[in-house]
Amino acid sequence: MAHDGAVEAATTSVLVIGIGVGDPDHVTAQAAAAMQRADVFLVVDKGSATAEMVDLRRTILDRFVERPYRLVTIPDAERDLSGSSYSSDVAAWHGARVDRFEAALQTEVDPGGTAAFLVWGDPALYDSTLRVLDQVADRGAVVLDVSVVPGITAPQALAATMCAGCRGSDRTTAPATPGLGPANAAQRAQQRWGRHTRSKHGARNPQA
Repeated sequence: MAHDGAVEAATTSVLVIGIGVGDPDHVTAQAAAAMQRADVFLVVDKGSATAEMVDLRRTILDRFVERPYRLVTIPDAERDLSGSSYSSDVAAWHGARVDRFEAALQTEVDPGGTAAFLVWGDPALYDSTLRVLDQVADRGAVVLDVSVVPGITAPQALAATMCAGCRGSDRTTAPATPGLGPANAAQRAQQRWGRHTRSKHGARNPQA
């Protein structure tokens, strides 16, 4: 609730959707349903060298979104690794991404609207989108409600492909390690982000 005559900022819903490793057949039913809820799809554009990655996202959207959709590309920040340390270089790169994500969420999404990022594999594994959105929320200029939709990862797809013909063979599998693996990682990300808003001052407000 707004106080002292201040206008409360509308919450922007953000869907971070795992879309697998490039095969549209690997897009889950949950991911396909989430795509139907988005008003705009935000895609990081890394230039001509990876233009096919943007095109593949369009192919996936053409297949699963059953209405006209809007796709907005965000030019990626240049990654400069010539600094004094790798960690500081990556932090600077992510900081530039935060600027660009924040600007896109402010200018390309209507108040109270829903934006979606299509992320390769699973959003909780080897991807910076959630970390960047966390920093956007911490700034407080945009109030975010982020939901994570898990996706099939490269190890999962590779394991299934490699074992496609080995059913019934004499093979040994390593025991599962509790608390590890894509499902657990996705669950941890959902617990971190799922169904909460970030207030103007960065505090988290759980929702039912």
